[in-house]
Amino acid sequence: MKRWPAWAAGLLLGLAGLAAMGPWRQALMERLPPTWQIALSAWRHGVQVEHDVAIPMPDGVHLMASLYRPRNATQPLPTVLVRVPYHRLRYGEGYSSALFFASHGYAVVVQDLRGTGDSGGELLPWRDVAEDGVATLDWIERQPWSTGKVGTFGCSALGETQFVLARRNHPAHVSMIPSGAGGAVGSAAGRYSYFGVFEGGVFELASAFGWFAANGSKDPHAAQARPFDPARLLRELPVSGLVARVRPAPSGYTDFLSTPLGDPRWGQWGYIADGDRSQVPAFVINTWGDQTAGDTLASRNNGGAKVSRRRW
Repeated sequence: MKRWPAWAAGLLLGLAGLAAMGPWRQALMERLPPTWQIALSAWRHGVQVEHDVAIPMPDGVHLMASLYRPRNATQPLPTVLVRVPYHRLRYGEGYSSALFFASHGYAVVVQDLRGTGDSGGELLPWRDVAEDGVATLDWIERQPWSTGKVGTFGCSALGETQFVLARRNHPAHVSMIPSGAGGAVGSAAGRYSYFGVFEGGVFELASAFGWFAANGSKDPHAAQARPFDPARLLRELPVSGLVARVRPAPSGYTDFLSTPLGDPRWGQWGYIADGDRSQVPAFVINTWGDQTAGDTLASRNNGGAKVSRRRW
């Protein structure tokens, strides 16, 4: 872990003192760079953080990750893996989950998925998630700070990637807590949901357009979408060109729109089919208001992902 210069450490301590003052805290934190926000929160929670962790994949691509651990840990720890397509240093659920688990005695790896954040490669949900996940679990098993037992955690896309990885039944993957993650269901139970952008076989235009325009470029360094009026743009034709009009870089939007519902490629991209079975113990969370609630209930027939139909 890189050492902070003395002046930087002193400044952080001063900011931490201000941040502890209730009325000042929120306003101050929102104005700091993300890495400073994480550093301050980590200091308050007794957590050490290393942001420049490069995890090698079999094809030579490196996926970047942040490692969170209790500051005074001396023994190997059980590990929590959180995989993020929204940049690990900017997405609050990623680093806040890491700080929570690390402050309760776990090592936590927060990873930028392939083709996102600082990681190399190309993004196509969720084509490479299983293979990259297996390589990541293999890597975690070899680290001296890990016991080799890994749980996964996260909501929505962060949960869908858990289901996709669980199909591989890696021995280190001992538990998972996915929430709002029904979009991992593909053809299972006749749902044909695929990332939650299909419902009853109908392409969910607003949902798919919004996600791929904002987050779905295959190139993590592509320019962001230009400003646009969604109400006007979503009325335009052809539908296949809508994302390219606001963000010309190639994205998975065209792959999703042009692939028939029963095409074998969906299985290759990791979406759950009836024949898939996971043995990973899972605590699956969702709400009735989630767009993929039905898909989450359908996942109860696929191995370890047993869902209790509890009314909240």
